[in-house]
Amino acid sequence: MSRPADACPPLPASGARRAALVDAAVLAAVWAAFAALVGVGGDFPLNDDWSYAAAVRGLVEQHTFRPTDWTSMPLFVHALWGALFCAPFGCSHEALRVSTLAAAFVGLLAARALALELGANRAQARFAALLLAANPLWLPLSCTFMTDVPFTAQATLALWLFARAVRRGERSAAVLGTIVAVVATLNRQLGLFVAVGWAAGLFRARAGSLRTAVAVAAPLVACAAALV
Repeated sequence: MSRPADACPPLPASGARRAALVDAAVLAAVWAAFAALVGVGGDFPLNDDWSYAAAVRGLVEQHTFRPTDWTSMPLFVHALWGALFCAPFGCSHEALRVSTLAAAFVGLLAARALALELGANRAQARFAALLLAANPLWLPLSCTFMTDVPFTAQATLALWLFARAVRRGERSAAVLGTIVAVVATLNRQLGLFVAVGWAAGLFRARAGSLRTAVAVAAPLVACAAALV
């Protein structure tokens, strides 16, 4: 599918990469300043993340995944992500909060990319990411080990990939979007609705063939199968 007429013309590849690197550096500096102002010190849980931290500790120290009865979501990917940050120096709530801050930064980059894909210019896309960074829910939750921010980052990344697949006809983007949607679903069940959004958007854009029907259903089937 061709790019909409009202979208900004794309930059040359080298210019787009340079712009992405500059914007990433700006977002990284702002996000680091925000994190420093809030602070991540203190080996204590915040909100419900004591339960999620227990699952990470089991992975790192006992190599088993056993969430507590308090946990109501799949949590699998969230625990694996936290374990990556705890494995080098042992489990601590500080390390887990750093893992969420890192996931949040990925979410900011994904928000910028999604805005660009939907026709925003570079300044607008950068502003969208900065607006997300300053959101009064996003910022404090990024300094916990709650699942909200990592899941949103994963869902936004999947939406960007799916948007590329629909608007540019990139099959690889559809495959990667499906993988990221599965990752999001293995974090929180709401990831299923990312696949539902893909199905609704693609069906509206390209309804009418068996091939489209398979493409519409595949991400939702993959997410549901992973959840089961």
